Amino acid sequence: NEYLAGPEYTIADIISYPWAFLVGRTLDEDMAKSFPNVQRWIDLIHSRPAVETGRRVGRDFGQRKLTEAQDKARRELLFHQTTESNKKFRAAREAAAQAAS
Repeated sequence: NEYLAGPEYTIADIISYPWAFLVGRTLDEDMAKSFPNVQRWIDLIHSRPAVETGRRVGRDFGQRKLTEAQDKARRELLFHQTTESNKKFRAAREAAAQAAS
């Protein structure tokens, strides 16, 4: 398939692109060698005008220099979620929804 869900660009591509792009950078993985079709898809999405615009908006944020502690916290937040942390998040979200209603 040209895109994740078939021949057309869909919400599946929109929500998956940032994660696929991030994984290659975070793990220092050579995506082009290890996963050539994933890299092809990343390049295809990356070349879309709206994606290029969105990436420019966040460029300064992505180029910040993080301390070692900040980088460790960022990685833990992204990749080391536990069932317990997800339960806490769900409980907080439900409490906020109840308070708003």
